[in-house]
Amino acid sequence: MVILMMRHRNLLFPYIKTTVIVELGTKLMKTMIKHLSDNGYSQTSLNVKKNNYALTLYKKVGFEIVGEDEEDYMMLLKLN
Repeated sequence: MVILMMRHRNLLFPYIKTTVIVELGTKLMKTMIKHLSDNGYSQTSLNVKKNNYALTLYKKVGFEIVGEDEEDYMMLLKLN
């Protein structure tokens, strides 16, 4: 999980910053997926550490786990 540590009395500040980062990551991922699809790719894949917070993002945009080893998941997204 990405948390920006800032000295601020508002306890919600790190949460708000994290939320903005997650939303930005989701938009970037969706843009990349659209670009691949628009350019004729039929699928894309990635590897991610099992304890990586981004795993939630990848599942949210449609990636599925197709393999794993001790530390990583291999994920695949089929494109239209």
